[in-house]
Amino acid sequence: MIGIGNLLRQAREAKKLSLADVEKEIKIRSRYLEALEAEEFDVLPGNVYMFGFLRSYASFLGLDANDLVAKLRKHLQQDEEDAEDMKTRAPVYPPTTVSVGKKIKLLAVGLAVCLVIAYVVIYFMNQPVPQVVDPSLGQPAEETVQEQDTEDSIEATVEEPVFDGMELVLMVSNDPGSRCWVEVRADGETVFSGILEAGASQTFQAEERFWVKAGNAGVLSVNYNGEEFSDIGRVGEVVVLEFPPDNEL
Repeated sequence: MIGIGNLLRQAREAKKLSLADVEKEIKIRSRYLEALEAEEFDVLPGNVYMFGFLRSYASFLGLDANDLVAKLRKHLQQDEEDAEDMKTRAPVYPPTTVSVGKKIKLLAVGLAVCLVIAYVVIYFMNQPVPQVVDPSLGQPAEETVQEQDTEDSIEATVEEPVFDGMELVLMVSNDPGSRCWVEVRADGETVFSGILEAGASQTFQAEERFWVKAGNAGVLSVNYNGEEFSDIGRVGEVVVLEFPPDNEL
């Protein structure tokens, strides 16, 4: 335990809020909030979402979000270093000793096996070699053509799987100081809530609908299914976008 969970739970209880209350306010599922408080980080859907959820939850409770995220990063890095150290540490086994009598017995067995193999090889070398006939010489040429056509037709039917849903790409301007707080919901579920730094981009997929809230619209560009939306608002302006737009429904 690194103490992050206790800080979150104590701050929430001090505000007399339940996990359901917090879920309604910041749109993060209560099971993810509970996982943060229990420090069960493997329940969360990847590091990007984990840091974003922690930052949003801590900020909502009035805690130092940057400090908690830094502690979590350090904890995860230490876990990775410990795991790598365990992999590289080779087990040490005590030296084994074999008695002289056992060595002689093993040598005798090995010699006997070699003699048997030599006898079998010599026996088969002295046998007449059967004539090998190429089976393809006795078959008509049409069959070869038919097999080739069959292989071509099988290869032609193999297609790469295609994602037939929707794709959304968020991109932040490369200008120094450009950053944007973003919340994204895919098919009604919050899949990202956090800050995108200058030059960052994130890609999301959904089956039916996207909902996006941006806190600094002037530095954010949106690409929806290949269509670019670069002028969605002014710097510092909070906007809410939905894709597909109502006129496409």
